[in-house]
Amino acid sequence: MTTYSFNDSELAELKGKTILIIGAASGIGYETVKLAHSNGANVAIGDWNQTEGQAFAAELKERVLFRRCDVSSWDDVLELFQAAWKAFGIIHAVLSNAGINKEDIFRDEIDSKTGKLLPPDLKLLDVNLTGMVSC
Repeated sequence: MTTYSFNDSELAELKGKTILIIGAASGIGYETVKLAHSNGANVAIGDWNQTEGQAFAAELKERVLFRRCDVSSWDDVLELFQAAWKAFGIIHAVLSNAGINKEDIFRDEIDSKTGKLLPPDLKLLDVNLTGMVSC
């Protein structure tokens, strides 16, 4: 596995910058927000999980903006970017970190009423591919 270590001078460059991070209520996004915020960055965070996202923003207290954001929804993505711009001005960096995993993506499903093959569930592609492009 590749690792990268930041030195103090690199982290100091975050002070006063605005970082928009999507998929920020848990995991890598969460830790990245903590790192950027603790080094003086304004953070705009988006996540589909409103409860965890709001709690995280409340924990950070200042220089933070949270918006519920489903990256498969263009309207949600646009609203997050507009809110970040309004709150902080220039957005210096974007980390599109949202992603989902679905084990049975290629499983055929049959409609129990009609017996017909159902269309594939494209949510995984909507989040992991379209969402990445949108952000």
